[in-house]
Amino acid sequence: MKALKNNKIWLIAAVLVVILAALAVVVFVVIPQAESNRQLDPVPAVDGDGDGEADPEDLPVVITIEELNTANASFDGAYVEFTGEVIGDRIIENIDGSRVWIMLNSQRDANASIAVVMSSADADMIDTFGAYGKTGTTLRVRGYFFVACPEHAGGFDVHAASVDVLAPGSSNPDEFDINAFIPGAIFLGVGILLLALFIYIRERLR
Repeated sequence: MKALKNNKIWLIAAVLVVILAALAVVVFVVIPQAESNRQLDPVPAVDGDGDGEADPEDLPVVITIEELNTANASFDGAYVEFTGEVIGDRIIENIDGSRVWIMLNSQRDANASIAVVMSSADADMIDTFGAYGKTGTTLRVRGYFFVACPEHAGGFDVHAASVDVLAPGSSNPDEFDINAFIPGAIFLGVGILLLALFIYIRERLR
């Protein structure tokens, strides 16, 4: 009889552990993954002069970096306009250093970014590269989007035709944020409640 009670106790404990683990997976894995995988449908290119090609004279397709990340091959070569925060560092693209690679990050989704090739003169307008504790310069870029760039071995990038600074970068020193402790406090509270429930059930089965 005692062995049967012990088995019930361990079974209840196992169930409570599984519930807590499932809750953690939902909060920290499933929900963030669903947000990052949300697909956005790209809009078609705008051919203002009707020549079948994207030209600087055409109206650019105003688009987001998230949409660029989910665009398919039919969008290759489109003339686009988008904004983003500069992150990382500038990388020289050619031998004479007249063009550089810049990475622009979405200001809505930290997992969405796009590589942009621009002139060194345009890159010189960047005052801050985003990193930990820093917000990078916000740029508006107009240029040609390539799903498989013929110039860069099939790379995924944008070749900038014009670049404008929308907002300068800034430094962001760490500040105490009580909201960062809320998920941990919730799980601690749930864990205490489950432990109390386990002890109560164990005592009732004695």
